[in-house]
Amino acid sequence: MTVLLVKSATLPGAAKGVEYYMSFDIQKILNAQAWRRAASQILFSLSCCLGSLTGMSSYNQFHDNTIRDSFVIPLINCGTSFYVGFAIFTTLGYMGETTGRGIETVATSGPGLVFVAYPVALSKLPLPQMWSFFFFLMMVLLGLGSQFPNVESIITAVQDEFPLLRKQRYNKVFRLCICLSGFLLGLPQTTRGGMYLLDVCDTFIEFSMLFIGLLEVVAIVWIYGVGRFSEDMMLMLGFSKYNKIIYNTYFKWGLIVVTPLLITWIILYKPISAEGEFPEWAEALGWLLVTFIMMWTVLWYIITFCQQGGFKLLVELNQPTSKWGPADPENRMIPRYQYQTPMTGQASVSDGTASQQQDQVLVAENHFTSIFNFQTNTSTV
Repeated sequence: MTVLLVKSATLPGAAKGVEYYMSFDIQKILNAQAWRRAASQILFSLSCCLGSLTGMSSYNQFHDNTIRDSFVIPLINCGTSFYVGFAIFTTLGYMGETTGRGIETVATSGPGLVFVAYPVALSKLPLPQMWSFFFFLMMVLLGLGSQFPNVESIITAVQDEFPLLRKQRYNKVFRLCICLSGFLLGLPQTTRGGMYLLDVCDTFIEFSMLFIGLLEVVAIVWIYGVGRFSEDMMLMLGFSKYNKIIYNTYFKWGLIVVTPLLITWIILYKPISAEGEFPEWAEALGWLLVTFIMMWTVLWYIITFCQQGGFKLLVELNQPTSKWGPADPENRMIPRYQYQTPMTGQASVSDGTASQQQDQVLVAENHFTSIFNFQTNTSTV
């Protein structure tokens, strides 16, 4: 990227590209799509909400300085993106200069950036074939480097729930099935309409990423509890005054207030459907994709809730109380009322009266049972 930047900076129109890159447009701040794509880009580039960051961090030492890492990793990530931006926009400035078009018309994103803007810059280098080989080899390695932890997070999550798949007999077959499933799911994006399908998936997955991030924050702050989480952080970092100040003044308020409010505002400010980016069928396909991604959180919660006795508790909570039914004992003829306490308006009764009432309930029960059996036998005949 440094070689590309040095070469692109010598091309005509490079200064215009840098000027366009560094210019500030207030209208973009008010654009909901810009906020949504910026947030999703941060989540993607840092591998947040994908499980891979959590999986890789599990290899850290218990007393690893996570506060330092949480500053260093985003700074390196965003700094690299900012640095690479100069190589991109100097090239776009050159393309706009040679074609006589504005930079905003030649600027592309995603695959168009890789297969249009970069090859133009590479073609201006000496031995362009060699530099093109190195560049696209770098892109392949970047893709593999992103896929390995993502796939491993899926495999680890499934194997944690089903330890049988960890055995040597099933482990390789299971990993092969996961990779083969990803390969088959990616085949439609290699067809003639694959670029459009990729754009639909990329747009609607942004919403899923934001929603997953919101659920993670809610789970940590409001379900697990920010107090417990803070104690766990101090246990790992050490209860020094320096760590407490940084955590309480920056991270704690970010988790409680800033992050949930900002993500909620981005999600609700202007939904995807309100922007008219796609036709109805593509929009329906996108929301089905979002539903498929999000349903596992709710579905797995319900399954775990039922497995842990939640369904039994729910049934018990919806049963009538022991005092439900007729107030007078002689009217409690149904068998299921014999073990329940009748509600009476009297303050108390003597033991003899209570015994008489129990006898009356027993007689009434026998009377009801005999009537029921007689009606059943008559119906049978």
